[in-house]
Amino acid sequence: MIENINLKKIESMSFGLLSPEMIKKIAVVNINNYQLYNEDGFVIPNGLADSRMGVITPGVRCETCHGMMNQCYGHFGHIELSRPIINPLFARKIHHILSYTCQSCGALLFSDKKKQELNALKNRLEIQGKSLNNILHMIDDYLKLVEKPKTCPFCNTNQDKIILELPWDYFFNDHEHNINPIQIRTWLEKVKTEDLVYLGFNPLNRPEWMIFTHFLVAPLTVRPTITLETGVKAEDDLTHKYADILRINNYLSASLEKGAPEVVIEDMWSLLQYHIGTLIDNELSRVAVARHPSSNIPLNTLIQRLTSKDGMFRNNLLGKRTDYAARSVISADPYLKLDEVGVPETIARNMGISDVVTSRNIEEMKSYILNSGTYPSALNVVLPTGSKRRITAENKEELASSLAPGWIIFRNAKDGDILIFNRQPSLHKYSVMAFKAKVLPGIRAFRFNPVLTSPFNADFDGDEMNMWFLQDIEARAEAEALMKVKYNLISARDGSLLIKPKHGHISSLYLMSHDKSLISFSQAQQILSNCSFDVISNLKSKDSYLPLEILSAIFPKDYEYKGKDVIIKDGIISGILTNKTVGVLIKDFYIKRTPEEAAKLIENICNISLSYLIQYRGFTVGLSDYVVNKKVENTIDSFIETKYAEAEKKIRSMKEQEIIYELDNIRNNVYDILLKNANINSSAHIMAISGARGGYPNFGKMVGMCGQQIITNGRPEIGYDGRAISHIKRDNTSPEARGFIKSNFKKGLTPREFVFASYSSRESFITAYTIIPETGYGERKLVYALQDLYMDDKNIIRDGDSNVVTFEYTKNKFVENLKYQNFDCPPVGAPVGIIIAHALSEKISQSALSAFHFAGSSGSLIGTMASNDLLAFLEMRANPPKELMQIYPKQPTDLINLADQLVQRKIQDYVSDVKLDVENGILLLTCSDKADVEFIVKQLEHSKTYDLTENGNELRFSIKKIGFKEIMFLKNRILRKIVRGVPRILEAHVLENKGCIETRGSNILGVLKNELVDPTRVFSNNIIEMTKIFGLEAGRATFLENINIIFTAQGIDVREEFLDLLADRLFFYGKPLGIMRFGVLAQKDALLTKIAFESPKQNIINSAIYGSDTNFKHNIMENVIVGQI
Repeated sequence: MIENINLKKIESMSFGLLSPEMIKKIAVVNINNYQLYNEDGFVIPNGLADSRMGVITPGVRCETCHGMMNQCYGHFGHIELSRPIINPLFARKIHHILSYTCQSCGALLFSDKKKQELNALKNRLEIQGKSLNNILHMIDDYLKLVEKPKTCPFCNTNQDKIILELPWDYFFNDHEHNINPIQIRTWLEKVKTEDLVYLGFNPLNRPEWMIFTHFLVAPLTVRPTITLETGVKAEDDLTHKYADILRINNYLSASLEKGAPEVVIEDMWSLLQYHIGTLIDNELSRVAVARHPSSNIPLNTLIQRLTSKDGMFRNNLLGKRTDYAARSVISADPYLKLDEVGVPETIARNMGISDVVTSRNIEEMKSYILNSGTYPSALNVVLPTGSKRRITAENKEELASSLAPGWIIFRNAKDGDILIFNRQPSLHKYSVMAFKAKVLPGIRAFRFNPVLTSPFNADFDGDEMNMWFLQDIEARAEAEALMKVKYNLISARDGSLLIKPKHGHISSLYLMSHDKSLISFSQAQQILSNCSFDVISNLKSKDSYLPLEILSAIFPKDYEYKGKDVIIKDGIISGILTNKTVGVLIKDFYIKRTPEEAAKLIENICNISLSYLIQYRGFTVGLSDYVVNKKVENTIDSFIETKYAEAEKKIRSMKEQEIIYELDNIRNNVYDILLKNANINSSAHIMAISGARGGYPNFGKMVGMCGQQIITNGRPEIGYDGRAISHIKRDNTSPEARGFIKSNFKKGLTPREFVFASYSSRESFITAYTIIPETGYGERKLVYALQDLYMDDKNIIRDGDSNVVTFEYTKNKFVENLKYQNFDCPPVGAPVGIIIAHALSEKISQSALSAFHFAGSSGSLIGTMASNDLLAFLEMRANPPKELMQIYPKQPTDLINLADQLVQRKIQDYVSDVKLDVENGILLLTCSDKADVEFIVKQLEHSKTYDLTENGNELRFSIKKIGFKEIMFLKNRILRKIVRGVPRILEAHVLENKGCIETRGSNILGVLKNELVDPTRVFSNNIIEMTKIFGLEAGRATFLENINIIFTAQGIDVREEFLDLLADRLFFYGKPLGIMRFGVLAQKDALLTKIAFESPKQNIINSAIYGSDTNFKHNIMENVIVGQI
């Protein structure tokens, strides 16, 4: 019976292979009939719709557990196969075992010495604390290097070579004899259990179980029947495949009983193998795809239901579907409270909210029932028996009179209902927050207070958002306690203020700070009219007020604050209010008071600032705000011409980065001139100086200059024709020819400047929107790699297996400082790994998006190539895209000499001309200097493939084996031979101010061989190389330095603690491992996480072979997958 189920929490999960006995024990019925229903429409016993495998029809009970449809989870059946069938998922593993065991006695084919080596490897890994999963995986890799003997050391039987022809055909030697599944199963049965560990196979499994003799049939709940409107029943794809399997299996059984010819038996057997193979995986290589008989659409079989975004793991287990959802465009409503969302009445009418009837609300519930058909009303009721009844005009009186406590009412959404509001992409937890519904008639868009756009990264240019109405009382209580806006004002990432006044609010507050005009008592009351009554009562009665006196009414009398620019004493505020000072003030208020009071303060500040701006002063921006007087204009023009002329003179002697820096300085200085001479009453100036909107880079482009345009991390490249664009003369080296724009948008750009501006804007636009998917994938990798890190009660960071990752969360007492400030600090069990992953990926994603708004400036490295470089470093590539070294000589006087010695030189660097005579097999190299010829001859070793003679400035190579391929191979080999310097050091630049050499390319060991080098001061940004040569700590320090350089270049500010913990995670296993499936994730025993992340099919195969175990204790992703969060 289904009753009295004792639910328990899953603590661990094991993977493995099922034996035939286990399959028969799991199954409740033997399926031997491929038909489902008889002519009367009843289920056929032992058929694919046998009711012992579960129930999918309402009102019917399961014959096995006697549960109803919502109680029975289904039961397996099984098919007895007429002949053994190979499981295609394990075809390679079967081949692996056959290759290393004797075909006669089943013994291991390698010697006792190799066994001892494997034993030593196994013991060493066990001492290191490696799990059996990792041990077997490493043994598997080791065996690939072991050479198979030709004779069995135990029975002296000669061993044939085993060939696997995917997906499931095995042969001896060169396809001489086929090995059928019966022979393979017999062979595998001979393998001793104690030998399995040396084959990378869990001893709790048996290799012959990879060959099916009994096959499980999925429960009906996994493959439900759908009844169409016409009454016709449509079967699931799996049911179609099971029917094919049963049909062929029955034919094969009958053929065997009748003694049919072997050819017929083999054909039937092969067809049965095909149907079972495509049921398991319908995307096998070299196998025809199984298709639906009527529509010809490929069948969605077992592996396909688990993999990809639409698979079971990512679409069903990690992401849940909901029926009570809505989606619409968003718009701003500054008069809504922080925790309110404006819901269109049309959506509220369609949303069913469940309410339990109690003695306290029964009259209210009756009114909803009687109001059926109008808003607000009830849609249907659920009786205590579980039956559901729809409310109509005919039955509403009856249902209202029968209503009693314990009934459940599904009513329209109304004001005050708790809902979840979300915008995609969800970069962090603040992208999903709980709100109260505010039903608004006559609108179609969702509305919310514009100060909430920051956590959602939303704007009102057509963005859409999602809304979920919570049905369960516990879910509503949890959302109110954890997800309400007032509890999410401060970011867990870095303690910064997420929600605060912005844009127009800041401009208004800035103006109020400077406004010394008096406001009458009635006007002051009007400005405070949108605030609560307690705020209005705080206003002291007098004839007139300064604007800041009105604002002071919102602060409690006992609250005091002393900042750099703002002071509050005795409830009176004074100072200059800007975006920065307002944020610091609100954060201080949040720390000293309660979250509820802080949220109310933000609402009041917003209401007062808007009322002041709209009702009293007014504020608008026009072209007149972007006008500077003629004197400033002339000053800027003359400054640009002077600095441009200076840069043009020096440009030939400067390096590219120095040129960019020099030209950027011209633009920055112009912005400084504008700032010093700005009209302080200009709306554009007010917005920029207060931090409300825009800034002086935007203002400068309008009335100053656009400056140097940056394309792909540098100035526009000179093309093959000696110019950046076709509108410029060849070999023009002036800044203007490489994208320097003197003009501004107000005056207008020249045609040439317009091309460069369009060039940079187009690149920025494309890059921003092509890199977003990459940053999203990078976030997913970070979350999966760090999701099991948590803080224990001793401030120690551990992983999901309770291993200590770092003993100190911080070295600068970050947590203690938070406690001292009475501020939120990471509690015991806090998922610090996910917080860090969200913090890093959110910053990277935001920088990618912000690149579009700074097109052409050197700051547009944000979100473009630098983000790619960052992801490359996180993946721990052996050769970073920009390898650099810093090398210090023993003596400062050796700088130039050492730089010359380090740069690699190939023969092609000394050759001025190359000629080929393919017919006669002659390669002729011409050098510009006789000394170069003599130097090359000394470096070339004697070779049997050619004869070398020299004639003046020429080198003649006569090839003995004449042929086009041979002479081209020899030419490339000779020209690319390194004859001087250190390999992989492509350039060397002397930095006299630092007393060192900076190289492009890295080769630490090669550099250290030079006697002029100080071996204690050699640095490289190649993380792998630094780790191999100088150790783990040096590699970790290099990683942190690289990350900090990239983040600094992008203007990204991330807490040092986060980067330290990320580095600790990547270097935790004794070597640098990347954020990818072959890196950190490969070392974990979190099998469900691996399966859900990438390569689910291969991870499922490995987990079954290795008999892997996974621990659920501190692994968030594992618990989410099984529904335990």
